Amino acid sequence: MCLLKYSFLITISKVYFSTNSCIFPYYYALMKMKKIKRIFLVTLLALLANTGLKAQETFKSSILELKGYVYDGEEKVDGVMIRLYQNERVVKKVLTKRNAKFEFILFKNSRYKIEIVKDGYVKEFILVATKESPDYSNKKYVFEFGVDLKKLEEFKGMELTDFDYPSAKISYDVESNEYTHDKFYDKMIKTRIAKLKLMSDSKLEKGQ
Repeated sequence: MCLLKYSFLITISKVYFSTNSCIFPYYYALMKMKKIKRIFLVTLLALLANTGLKAQETFKSSILELKGYVYDGEEKVDGVMIRLYQNERVVKKVLTKRNAKFEFILFKNSRYKIEIVKDGYVKEFILVATKESPDYSNKKYVFEFGVDLKKLEEFKGMELTDFDYPSAKISYDVESNEYTHDKFYDKMIKTRIAKLKLMSDSKLEKGQ
């Protein structure tokens, strides 16, 4: 009887250790997978929170959506290189397509320069100054404008330095609570262009 009990205990022990030798590795692997999944989820949530915060900061600090079109008279011009400068550094550039359109998102309290370049035309540049709206809201402004290129052949005999000035100035207008051209400056530039055209025509007539 005693011998039978002893042999029964040995059998039970063998079954126990044999079973656990299979279960333990599986259980350990399962726990490890769960731990990895928890780490992955925590990391993913942290990344999503950081991305959302950055997007929110960008939304709050961006203030002006600038949309421009490039023309030669009534025709839209493609293949024009548009460069956006901030602090004398190029921050974005685009090459116009058939619709001749370019777009930039500008940030508050900043000064920008937009350079417009195409072979056979006078190089243009536009100055843009942004600021917060008076009520310090998160209002986003949209400003659309057109750029009329000037052909170099129409100003023969003139130096390129004669055109070394902004074609336009865009800034925030307190009275209208919108962004607008500096109309006084626009008028002055039109007068200057007209004078340069007359000087060019005069030189051509004299054969200079």
